[in-house]
Amino acid sequence: VRQVSELNAVRAGLLPAAGDPDVDRLIDATRRVQALVDRGLDEDPLAFFAAAEAAREQLGAEQLAASLFQAYADSDPETPWVGKALLAAHAASADPVQRAALARRIAGLVGNPYVRYARGDDVGNALAPLERVLDERLGVLQAQVRADLAARRQLLVPDTTGG
Repeated sequence: VRQVSELNAVRAGLLPAAGDPDVDRLIDATRRVQALVDRGLDEDPLAFFAAAEAAREQLGAEQLAASLFQAYADSDPETPWVGKALLAAHAASADPVQRAALARRIAGLVGNPYVRYARGDDVGNALAPLERVLDERLGVLQAQVRADLAARRQLLVPDTTGG
């Protein structure tokens, strides 16, 4: 998967094997990535970061992850996590043109603590509070998306228990 637009086709291809736990996890991951991208477009750019992590870690979609990390950096360029996002995009991208452009952007972030750390500079404990806030915010986004997806499932699967 290289683009968000491919997620529906991937999910459709997986549906005939639904019921297999591994396939169900992949289907859920495609839904989660799509829901996070939608939230990034509509509400909170940090959702692109969460979508990128899910694409990379749950789908193995490195190029999609690179594009989503870059989308986050483009959407919210003043946050301290831009450095982390661009470094992750650079690491995930297999496209030499994209990697060169990302390297130039990273080089311009001389004071960013993530970039400084990646270069081997001593950043003291500057990353710990940033990581704590990032983890909290990503956790909230993930919980919201899980709740949204569960609510959608309830709409699609009627209650047959009579309750």
